Amino acid sequence: MPPARTLPESSAIESVRLASPHAIPELTSEPGTTRDVLPWRVVHVCEHARDVLAVVECELVVGMRPFIVTARGSGTASKYYRSPKERIQTTSLLQAWSDVRTWKRLLIESDPEGTAEVVHAHSFAAGMAGVRADAPLVYDIHPSNASMTTEDNSWLGRSFRVAEQFVLTSAGAVIVHSQDSWRECQRLGVEETNLFYIPQPVDPGWLESVPDRHWIEQRLGGNGATTIFFAPRLSKGPERDLQISALLTAFALTHDENDNVRLVFLDDTDAESIRRCAEAQNIHNLVHLLPQAERELIFASCDIVIACESSDDDCQPLLSIEALARGRALLVCDKKKWQGSVPLRSCLWFRPEEPRELGHRMAFLARNPDFCRLLSSHGQREVVTTRSPEVVGRLYDHVYRQVVAKKKQRDRKPNEVRFIPLQANL
Repeated sequence: MPPARTLPESSAIESVRLASPHAIPELTSEPGTTRDVLPWRVVHVCEHARDVLAVVECELVVGMRPFIVTARGSGTASKYYRSPKERIQTTSLLQAWSDVRTWKRLLIESDPEGTAEVVHAHSFAAGMAGVRADAPLVYDIHPSNASMTTEDNSWLGRSFRVAEQFVLTSAGAVIVHSQDSWRECQRLGVEETNLFYIPQPVDPGWLESVPDRHWIEQRLGGNGATTIFFAPRLSKGPERDLQISALLTAFALTHDENDNVRLVFLDDTDAESIRRCAEAQNIHNLVHLLPQAERELIFASCDIVIACESSDDDCQPLLSIEALARGRALLVCDKKKWQGSVPLRSCLWFRPEEPRELGHRMAFLARNPDFCRLLSSHGQREVVTTRSPEVVGRLYDHVYRQVVAKKKQRDRKPNEVRFIPLQANL
């Protein structure tokens, strides 16, 4: 794997590995052929073990030796990986401050001989403890616990932001998983050479899912030439009815060009509004509401997934990546904030306020099954080469190498006091 490089901002939308404009290790060959990964002894210090299980899996795949430390116990990664049963609790700013001393003690107790080569902190308290322990520290900013964006303007909130800025600028490396976190870290003074974007790895089960075409054709009354669209998630709130209307209007336009199409929704509390709108468009026999229990089968076996606009900013990019990983063609709502997470060239985009545009895109894919298969194949290949557990594990290896090298270089510097003679008139 070549070293990190600086990329122009315009390249940030080309693929998921270019989601941040700088300091992303480029993978130019197939996974497993770049170079050997060192078997790092990594201590993951986190509030909840389940927060790091995806990272741990990636590191186990490439041969690292991760160890997890939480406030409620510690142990090898496999102990938590097989049974992630921790109870999730929120942590207040005051509690985070008081936890710093606890985390420092836990770091010493979990590694009394100092054999850990890297301390990977996943919370403010753990990061501050790592800084105070003068450890080779990696500070990981998680969207779920990113406290640097807290809006608490009290004295405690302001002092907390200052303290986290100190941890961010003192860590050997800072890892982010979104463009917003990247920009915020830059604003707080983190050097670009210390800042790394690493995408969240995909679930290996998605990559291994096998379509059951016979099942879905029987379920929907289709045949081998039927094009099956699937909208797995809709927005919540008052805009939901407008979204349903736009989707079914677009599907009706698609049906005008190709009558061998089907549209699938998951059955939920708003199923009745979907049925009413489908009847109004005279397409009720082509729109299907299937139970949530069949979601996995539908996702793996449909032809095209439609990722609509959602009030949950984190959910839609994840849904889009799942569609690509499962080898489905993807139509995704055109939102700039998602373009860093979804590779542009692996899907077709549509504007949510233009149902006719969506209808034309759906009709185009239904008319061109070969292009549809090419799009899905390219999207899956893109995900495999940027988000598979092995690839992500190698990205962490790249970060750890830099942190350890930087710590060794700092330790080699002489620390003795030097006296410099000065002339003074007495």
